[in-house]
Amino acid sequence: MALFGDGFRISLQPASARVVRLRRTGRLGRTVPRRAIDLTNRGCEAEISTLITPSFELVGNYTRMRMRDSHGIPVVMVPDHAWAVFAKYTIRRGRAKGLGLSFGADHLGRRPGSTSESIRGETLVTAAGVPNQPSFYLAPRTVLQVGVSYRSERWKISVVAHNLTNKDYIRAATNRFSLEPGEPRNWSAAFELRW
Repeated sequence: MALFGDGFRISLQPASARVVRLRRTGRLGRTVPRRAIDLTNRGCEAEISTLITPSFELVGNYTRMRMRDSHGIPVVMVPDHAWAVFAKYTIRRGRAKGLGLSFGADHLGRRPGSTSESIRGETLVTAAGVPNQPSFYLAPRTVLQVGVSYRSERWKISVVAHNLTNKDYIRAATNRFSLEPGEPRNWSAAFELRW
């Protein structure tokens, strides 16, 4: 939906999906039920993109989803909540015309790191009929970035600091023995030339 002319956009979308009977193929082409269960995903997503002033741009999104199997167990590495925001201010006139400053934040909520199944190939239900729960969760994390740029008619240069606060976090996990750390603070630079 567009409000207030072309300068402001907001989008709200409910989401619902269902995947039925996931299976894997075993040796000799035999199909072996592994997760013969339903997965459901319910939630919503909101996005905003606006020019607050001709110089100040703001983009953001928020996602809430509950992806669960038929036993109510969350899916590995899928958070229930995630959001991101990006803001940029660009000077449009005067001696500093073309100078831009930006700020971004990216957040992922807590995520299941693995279940017993992903470690040992077990089913999602124990012999006693109790669904296996995630064996651990990755902590929520928010990563910040800032940047500065300058654009002329023919060229642009930019420098960005990623993970500004040098936050230690686990980026991804397949199981307890396979964790991928997030990158420490790092810098990137770009130069663009038009002709």
